Amino acid sequence: FRECNMGNLITDSFVHANAITYNGGTTSWTDASVALYQGGGIRASIDPTSADGNITRMDLDSVLPFGNTLYVVPMPGSVLREALEHAVHRYSLTQGYGEFLQMSGLQVEFNLGEDVGYRVG
Repeated sequence: FRECNMGNLITDSFVHANAITYNGGTTSWTDASVALYQGGGIRASIDPTSADGNITRMDLDSVLPFGNTLYVVPMPGSVLREALEHAVHRYSLTQGYGEFLQMSGLQVEFNLGEDVGYRVG
């Protein structure tokens, strides 16, 4: 598992869905500018040549089959860092694990040469 276009689309859509319903006045555009989604929950790709380029409900159900609910959760930076560390605690270049996070609103550098717990830069 690694960052992918589908993961970016999904997490960007989470941020967008929250932003368009956010009513924070003129102080900010959203109350949640970051979205995370575990890579193991993305189960398929969408073939852009099928259905004349249209995305169907069947496509969405095959990509995200679990019917998860979107929640906005206040989170201190320390907890976010722990989540990012957990996302790569077993990661290797030869084996992918489903806990690798897809994300929006963040740019993160991981150093797999560092010890577990110190891989997020």
